[in-house]
Amino acid sequence: MKEQLLSYSSILELLGDETRSTLPAELHGFICGVLAGNGKLDEAQKFKLMTDLLAEEIEYETLPKEIVDLILTSKIQLQDADFEFQLLLPSDDDDLAVRLTALALWCQSFVEGLGMSGLQQSAIERANLSEAIQDLTEIANVSTQNLDDDETVEFDFLAVMEHVRASALLIHMENATKIEETAAVH
Repeated sequence: MKEQLLSYSSILELLGDETRSTLPAELHGFICGVLAGNGKLDEAQKFKLMTDLLAEEIEYETLPKEIVDLILTSKIQLQDADFEFQLLLPSDDDDLAVRLTALALWCQSFVEGLGMSGLQQSAIERANLSEAIQDLTEIANVSTQNLDDDETVEFDFLAVMEHVRASALLIHMENATKIEETAAVH
């Protein structure tokens, strides 16, 4: 059965009013970065990092079910052999600038999550992930100034979004493979 993420607007509503400090794309990117990093953190430490992003002291028992589901679904999607992993971004009906900003925030948060996960530089180099991480870092710095809202730009956005999705999957798979290989040696 294919695991589905809640919609961006549902998570946005759940996170609260306009004073919120975290957007759904940031939260999802960070969650996926922590999960993809497969660093030396145990599940409780990973969970604490993910909930700390919400700028609140949240215990697992009081975390909204939807956020727990987002974490679990993200983990399942990243591990899915059919590559069903999806980014949590605004709807295609939203302005391109809004979607591009969300994609940039997703990438920034993913890279931050990787760093916080305990992923070592040696693991990045061993798995040849530097280029993928560099691409995500560059996408995180994209600007929406002078953005045309035409079909060509929309097509380019979709291509970049797919590249981000594929990069996140690659990073997760390479790190999961390296951990399995290390465990098999010991």
